[in-house]
Amino acid sequence: MVLIDPKEMTVVQTHEPPMTTLDAVKDHAAAVRTLVSWDRIGMLTDDGPQAIVTVLLNGDAVVGALRFCLPAAQSIDALRVYNEGTSEPMELRCWQGHVLTAQQLRSRTDLTNAWKQSFGQRRMQADEDWRMFFEKVEKKDRQKGRGNPISTATRNQVLLDAHGRCMFEGCGADLTEDPVTHTRGNFATLAV
Repeated sequence: MVLIDPKEMTVVQTHEPPMTTLDAVKDHAAAVRTLVSWDRIGMLTDDGPQAIVTVLLNGDAVVGALRFCLPAAQSIDALRVYNEGTSEPMELRCWQGHVLTAQQLRSRTDLTNAWKQSFGQRRMQADEDWRMFFEKVEKKDRQKGRGNPISTATRNQVLLDAHGRCMFEGCGADLTEDPVTHTRGNFATLAV
């Protein structure tokens, strides 16, 4: 059995499902500030992207990492929460040709290596760039749905019939496991 230091679990939140409220992000940022300091933040994406990870950086070393899943406008607010008090612009890096594993997401060393290896695929982002980035991610997620509201009766029937699998033709993804951290739970959402 491997014991994980509670401090490390807070600093590297990526072993947990993404935070889904801005209040959770604010609470996390406040907790992390008591444990480590950083001079800038960045966002690291892998191929696909399968994972979108916010990294807290001291120089080029990752001192913290987290994931959140928020609407585009709130995602920008979340970045600002972590960027507060830093003077450096926020940077986006894409680690093309690689997929971050659950083990890499738990390791500041592995995330630092991925950050450094993605140096050639980097871009400094202004607020408008971040807005477009998050809207593109959000739009890509919505392209798979049908665009109509789902009734409660239909929602319940789909969840009953699905048996934990995506029912979209040709997909069949396991909805009982987070695809990045492999944490078990209910990760199902209905396409709208």
